[in-house]
Amino acid sequence: MSITQRADGWYDLAQTLDDPVLLVAAEQGLTLWPSWQLLLVGVSGLVVLAGLLKWGWRAYQAWYTKRSLQRLIKRVQLLGSANLTASERSIELRRVALAIYQQQVPLVLADYPWLYDACFSNQPIDPQEFYHQLQKAEFSLKRIADD
Repeated sequence: MSITQRADGWYDLAQTLDDPVLLVAAEQGLTLWPSWQLLLVGVSGLVVLAGLLKWGWRAYQAWYTKRSLQRLIKRVQLLGSANLTASERSIELRRVALAIYQQQVPLVLADYPWLYDACFSNQPIDPQEFYHQLQKAEFSLKRIADD
C-alpha cells in the first residue's frame, strides 16, 4: 500500500483503493459482535422508537382534544351573544354537545350527565349552564392531558 506521485504532480491512489483494508476491517468488526448482540441492539432501538411514537401520538391526541374543546367553548360563547330564539339556541347547543359526544372525548358520560342530557333529551338547554359545564370539562381534560 503505497502512494506514488505521477509526473503531472498528482498522487496515484489507485493502488491504495484496490487494497481491501476497509473491507477486512469491517468484516473483523462485525465478527467481534455476535449476531444476538446485533439483534438486541436493533430490537432495543425499535422499542425506543415505538415508545417515542406512542408518547408523541398521545401528546397529539391530548392537544387536539383540548384545541377542539376550546373551539367549541368559543362557539358557545358566540351563541350567547347571537340574536337567536331560544329554540334556535337550543338546537345549536345540541349540535355542540353532539360534536363533543362524537369526538369521543375521554370523558366518562356517567361523570358528565349534562352532556348526555344535552345530546338526547328534549328539554331546553340553558346556555350559561352549558358554558360552565364545558369549562369544567375543559379543566378535567387538562388534568388528563397532563397525566
